[in-house]
Amino acid sequence: MSARIPWPYAAAMPVVWFGHVGLSYLLVGLHCHQELLEGDVLGLAGIRVVQLALTLGAAAALLLCWLRVWRPLHASGDLGERNFALATALLAGIFLVYLAWTIAPVFTVQPCHR
Repeated sequence: MSARIPWPYAAAMPVVWFGHVGLSYLLVGLHCHQELLEGDVLGLAGIRVVQLALTLGAAAALLLCWLRVWRPLHASGDLGERNFALATALLAGIFLVYLAWTIAPVFTVQPCHR
């Protein structure tokens, strides 16, 4: 393996995913039990706006990480580097599908039942 493999970006992707999951649960918990993030922003509930911003931020971070790994490695002559780039792309794809899947509940499901 080459010393130029951008490991920090590949390692950051699961951290971004886990951070999104954890912060989403934290925000909904604060909203439901502490009544924080009440009110409307541009016709949407405040909690929905914050969840949407968190999701879009996580998606942007994942895309950045994927591009930082993919660009230098996908055309490499080293099979290990190409496989690393492919595995990173698959991981980013899985996390992006998860983020896309979380968008629908943000708009359709009430975050808490009062």
